[in-house]
Amino acid sequence: MLYLYESVAINSLFEAWKQQISSPVEGNVLEPRTVIVPNMDLAGWLQVHLAEQEGIASNFDFQLPAGFFRAQFERMDPGVRGVLMDKSMLRWMIFTLLGEAEQEGGYPRSWSVLMDWIRTRASGTQVGRSSQGVRWDLAGQIGDVFDQYIMYRPDWLLAWERGEWGFGAGEEPGYMHAWQPSFWKRLMERWPGIRHRAGLLDEWLVRLGTDSGVRGSLPATIHVFNVKQVAPALIEALVGCSKVADVHWYLAEHEFSDAYNDRFFKGLNTEQVEFRTLFEQIAGQSGAQMVRCRVGAAQGTVAPVLERAGGVVVHRCHSAHREVEVLRDRLLELFETTELRPHEVAVVTPDPDVYAPFMREVFQVHDEDSTFVPVRIHGGRKTDRVLVSEAILQAIHLAGTRFKMTEVLDWLGQAPVLGGYLDSHRLRPVLHRWIEEQ
Repeated sequence: MLYLYESVAINSLFEAWKQQISSPVEGNVLEPRTVIVPNMDLAGWLQVHLAEQEGIASNFDFQLPAGFFRAQFERMDPGVRGVLMDKSMLRWMIFTLLGEAEQEGGYPRSWSVLMDWIRTRASGTQVGRSSQGVRWDLAGQIGDVFDQYIMYRPDWLLAWERGEWGFGAGEEPGYMHAWQPSFWKRLMERWPGIRHRAGLLDEWLVRLGTDSGVRGSLPATIHVFNVKQVAPALIEALVGCSKVADVHWYLAEHEFSDAYNDRFFKGLNTEQVEFRTLFEQIAGQSGAQMVRCRVGAAQGTVAPVLERAGGVVVHRCHSAHREVEVLRDRLLELFETTELRPHEVAVVTPDPDVYAPFMREVFQVHDEDSTFVPVRIHGGRKTDRVLVSEAILQAIHLAGTRFKMTEVLDWLGQAPVLGGYLDSHRLRPVLHRWIEEQ
């Protein structure tokens, strides 16, 4: 059975999930609860919130969609583990096949565009550029394309292996892409023992309906929490699981008023509608029995909060430290003027290791003149070697500058320099004050 829980608030979905995992377990009570999440940061959030409310959060098996099905493939065929294709293996296979075609000839006519490319680039003006180097670069590009096809166009690849040329829906490939079907088929014939996820997923879905061993390897209950941005093949497989297990799927929605005219949020609405259409189409075609449940309040969209905040606002700051200071000021203003609360805010950064020390310094202040804002930091954790190398490179860069105060502070605040000491002794504000007074 497929149970679909929908809400505009992630906290409401959490409450629905907590209620379901609190119900009695049939069978082995020591078996971990399977929870499929789009990323492990969300898994950490679920565990922390559950522990805060219940006092403990244990015996969960959080998995990403691809990892969950890889484990199912290995249970279906234990020999898969050593022969499952990955991008690195695929690149070497393509590189080898291109080399054999270049040396031995006899390749299909459609491959001429690839051979011409290799010859042209190898005989160009780049000094020391060998044919092998060109083939290696080309193999990487082709491998990227085929790797995308494995998850997003599995029907093409399976049809090509059967000798059916084309790109779906009766489309004929153009001259620049006509080599792809025969090239993929030759790859599979050259290495028949190598398995790929598209073929394994297709086989697993077929055997799910007939093989008791495959059916028995699935958990009795599967929780899928806010998984949306995945390949249609994985959505189909997760929905297919509901024929032999209870699948509880929790989906967060974002609602914006029609008057809120912003292209970014209109784009989010478009993506949401496309996913819903795809999900309902797959569920309908699979014949899965689905129960829908709306949880939480129907109102309370984020549009009013954004309108009070001025919509999407861009702040240009002179340093990472100043960015965090501005962020804190804006959040405090929102907390005072709207119903927004700290636990409803997520701060996203491309490099958590850079911003984490500043977040601790600026947000976790405990003095009479500052308002304490709780913050929990996830992600990052670069290795010491990477952090040290980045600090050295930044020091070299600083040596050729005028030693601007903001750049020097950013460098001193890095963990390998003074960052760890400053954080442990709460000396960042003191260092900033010393430098500003000079």
